[in-house]
Amino acid sequence: MKKLNLLLLAGGLLFSSLNFGQNSLNIKKTDSDTADDGVVSFFSKGRNRVFEGIEFGFTWASYTENELDTDVPDAIKGFEIDPASSINWSINPFEMDVRIFKEYVKFSTGLGYTVKNFTLKNNYFVTKQNDSVMAFEQQSQDYAKNRFRTGYLTVPLMLHFNTNEDPAKAFRLGVGVLGGMRLFQTYRVKYFDDGQKVKTNYNRNWNTNQFTADLRGLIGYGPINLFATYSAVPLFESGKGPEMYPITFGISFVNSFKD
Repeated sequence: MKKLNLLLLAGGLLFSSLNFGQNSLNIKKTDSDTADDGVVSFFSKGRNRVFEGIEFGFTWASYTENELDTDVPDAIKGFEIDPASSINWSINPFEMDVRIFKEYVKFSTGLGYTVKNFTLKNNYFVTKQNDSVMAFEQQSQDYAKNRFRTGYLTVPLMLHFNTNEDPAKAFRLGVGVLGGMRLFQTYRVKYFDDGQKVKTNYNRNWNTNQFTADLRGLIGYGPINLFATYSAVPLFESGKGPEMYPITFGISFVNSFKD
């Protein structure tokens, strides 16, 4: 899986760099004949962007539906997340944008790949019992790494507002939903046994939801956006794991090149 992630990362960066140099695909023309005047466009140059590019963020979780409640219930203390080491990353090589009012009001969708890391803060081991995901405190092992990881194919539905037709000079505000389809789920631990490093991956059905829907908001200027997401769908299936709603804060670098 690590090799797959590296290949996807390299491929996504390659596609993104190629996209920066592509001409717009114009489905409907305005009065101008220039390349970037299409109402709908793929591989655009010189247009305001909110998705196409790369992004990095830090994740933790809310433990109550529809609330920003990061206090971990005692019953699931083993699933407390360390946000400082729960680093997520995304490669978003494709974006299609629709002009609602010139470059000032737009709708965007696209295709991306996201990996979410959930580093567990306490020394608990995650396992399954009776088809339910649980965590048990460990006395014999002191984990150097204790991480749950999921990967998704993502599609955004974003409405965004921009202050300038030139994306390099525009302030922007965007809101929408980021849908996702899970591609993998894995649990990793690392510890030392008599001075020897031991690393184990547990690739199995961890009862994570197959589909996600992250509410997403962003603000930005030029090629840089700051974003936040709150998952409207819990990480685990109902009744088959702890109730956790992932939250992410991060930064994205989007395509705003003209040439």
